[in-house]
Amino acid sequence: MVVERARRVSVTRGKLIGNITRGTTNPNRLRRFDRWLAGPQGWRLRGAAAPTVVDLGFGASPTTAVELYARLRALRADVRVAGIEIDPARCARPSRWSTTG
Repeated sequence: MVVERARRVSVTRGKLIGNITRGTTNPNRLRRFDRWLAGPQGWRLRGAAAPTVVDLGFGASPTTAVELYARLRALRADVRVAGIEIDPARCARPSRWSTTG
């Protein structure tokens, strides 16, 4: 078995900092965490002036960010979810979920 070493990158003066990993983006992979955010931690979202949640490292597709948005929207219709990805190749591909504004 060959394991490819993650490429190290940085975000200082236009350069990325971090490791690009293979990651796993499967539907419902983070449903327990999403439910925890919407359930026991839902008070944080309800009390926020402008609720914004970040999906850090959304992967090859925005599946986890879209599912998180759907679950949190049940608490706050005005919630915003931002997906952030370190791998430039993943970000370069257009997505049907991409929006502007």
